[in-house]
Amino acid sequence: APDAPVDALAALLSDGDERATAAVEAAGEALGIAIAIAVNLLDIPRIVFGTSLGVLLPWLTPPITQEVRARVLGHARRGIVLEACPITVLPACTGGALEVLNTTIAQPAAWIDRHETTPAPNSAQRKTD
Repeated sequence: APDAPVDALAALLSDGDERATAAVEAAGEALGIAIAIAVNLLDIPRIVFGTSLGVLLPWLTPPITQEVRARVLGHARRGIVLEACPITVLPACTGGALEVLNTTIAQPAAWIDRHETTPAPNSAQRKTD
């Protein structure tokens, strides 16, 4: 299963494994620094963690929060939210679907021309008496 390594890591964390905990804390600190930079530059109020990181979010949150509090300008006035994306969401599928939609949005007439099966009624042809 694609998530087996993450699930195994989550199991180690749940069991209190010291090496796993230290590794995830270090990763959380690095993520916290990166998130703080992004928030300072882009004023992002919410950070959503996908699949693997979402599973680990309960253990990542404390070190991320510590770094964000120390590094984000005006942190006390901001309500920065960390949340996990629902497990049922598949980012690769969503990304692929959005790519198709972006093409359609960029040129809707081309999409309509390819997918039109019946001619639309012509409103310009009206009976004049």
